[in-house]
Amino acid sequence: MTTRVAIGFYATFLVAACGGADAPSPKTPVSPAPAPAAAASAPVATPSAWTLPEGPRDAEKTPPAVPAYKLETWKSAIGKVKGVPAPAAECKDWQKRTASENDEATAKKAAAGDVPPGCADAIVDRFLLDPKRGDATDETSHRLVGLSLAGRLARTAASAPVMKDASDKEKVKKFIQGPLRTWMMEQATAIDTLSAAGTTLAPAGRAIVATEAGMADLRLVDKIRSAPTPSTWDKELKAVYEAALDEALEPRKTRGRDAALVGLSDFAALGVATDARVDRARALLSKMYGGRRVDALDGLFLPKESPAIARSWPRFELGRKYWRKVDFVEAAHAAAKEEGDDARLVLALSLALAHGPNSVKDMMAAPSPATLGLDRTDALDDLAAKGGLNAGDAAYDAAYLRSLAVPDGAAASAHLTDVASRAHKAAALLTDPAKKKAAEQLATDTEAAAKATK
Repeated sequence: MTTRVAIGFYATFLVAACGGADAPSPKTPVSPAPAPAAAASAPVATPSAWTLPEGPRDAEKTPPAVPAYKLETWKSAIGKVKGVPAPAAECKDWQKRTASENDEATAKKAAAGDVPPGCADAIVDRFLLDPKRGDATDETSHRLVGLSLAGRLARTAASAPVMKDASDKEKVKKFIQGPLRTWMMEQATAIDTLSAAGTTLAPAGRAIVATEAGMADLRLVDKIRSAPTPSTWDKELKAVYEAALDEALEPRKTRGRDAALVGLSDFAALGVATDARVDRARALLSKMYGGRRVDALDGLFLPKESPAIARSWPRFELGRKYWRKVDFVEAAHAAAKEEGDDARLVLALSLALAHGPNSVKDMMAAPSPATLGLDRTDALDDLAAKGGLNAGDAAYDAAYLRSLAVPDGAAASAHLTDVASRAHKAAALLTDPAKKKAAEQLATDTEAAAKATK
């Protein structure tokens, strides 16, 4: 098999099996692709590094009315899907645990992540299938529908057929044409059908469906990438094939990303800071989009939650999870009214991040890291220079944020050298061994990167 024929057959066939670039428009609940963020403007001089940003601030909004959702839409979707594995054996135990609970208590428990994701439908379907239940007209009912759809989505694209012997190209071809193709088509159709049924749910239900649908699409892409190739292929041929496959899979990968971001945006608007489903989505997005990690802010050195920062901490955590500028602005205004070293660190971090992207979608769509606006660390620099309990944390956080905003071209080397210098200084200020080690590692990594860019 020649290089051209091998790539053309395998890449095209695999992508066609799950709906590639020429597939019909996806039904996953997505928003339009985010427009590239505008390039960050030059820093504007301010009277003080600690000047509070004017906005964006919270707007007073009347909660929208919960739309009526016809349960027939849900019933039709779950009745059509094929190839979705049955709930795991552990789900029966969860059915017993929740048997005496009402619909609201069960929905809250499942939505909070207390129940395994793939068991959600096993414990909530009994409420939706109750003959006395009408269409979904309240938040609890919308959440129940979302959980039912999400439970099934969580079990899609999980276990692809396996071929142990890939030495014979004809056997590989038959495997792809047979069991692998059947599995891919079933999974793609199931994801499309289940996710489409969640597009008209209220945010409490849509957030759950969209996030789970996005993860399902990304898992499917990952499984297709792992499909076997003849072991007789050399490294060059395999590399060319994988590049062609990645390009062909990009539409579905983008669809999965956008669906997950819709879900995360809904969770952010609902004020959900702690959620296992959100954590899984952030981890998967970071894996699939390593160059623009959704979980990058998890690497900051932060104070422990305490009464001293009770007003600012919840909004700061929302901002950290979802990259929302409004959360950092609100956290800054709250922290400015609090006392103590921890409040000053939260304030300094909030001021720095208030110059960043408006949302996680904007963060991922930014044309380059330099346009993220993460180099406005004046307050952190001031806090580090003045010493105090959190001086080392502030110095490290300033270096770390700047490491996420490396400029393109000739300016990269000088920027990275500055980050390395800052990280060394942070290490000298830090006393915690683990933090000191992390600072030195940041210095080492950025020094190596600086040399590589010269």
